[in-house]
Amino acid sequence: MAIVDNPKLKWSTVLKDVVSKYNNTIHTVTGFTPNQLLIGTDLPQQLDITTARQTATFKSNKYKENCKQNYDIKHPSLTLKIGDLVKRRIPINLPTNNKLTPKYEGPFKVTKIHNNLNLEILNIDKNYFLNVHISQIEPFYTRVSN
Repeated sequence: MAIVDNPKLKWSTVLKDVVSKYNNTIHTVTGFTPNQLLIGTDLPQQLDITTARQTATFKSNKYKENCKQNYDIKHPSLTLKIGDLVKRRIPINLPTNNKLTPKYEGPFKVTKIHNNLNLEILNIDKNYFLNVHISQIEPFYTRVSN
């Protein structure tokens, strides 16, 4: 933004000022500036640098826990076993995609579980294997006709 405000300046001339402003800006998570935590400058009178760092670490860890809880609520864990049927999300950046392209393809059969996040699946119709991340997979349910 410093260069946008003054287009005649080079970034190398405003870099020192930008870094200084960043290092003296209070971080929303920790409640301290980077200079306060690194050097101990301008700390409130009742705090020393060790206490400030401990407080910042505690607040940062608490923030990470809250973010993880929010993520886990929106992304329930998927437990799969070998032989389960799944469908795979089609990447949205494929050149052949258009607005009528389905979001998923399948069915696939889980053939190997590498770890909690990666697995190998077999396309039942076309008989080819894919290694995929668990985030690309959803359970496949067959419709029961009446």
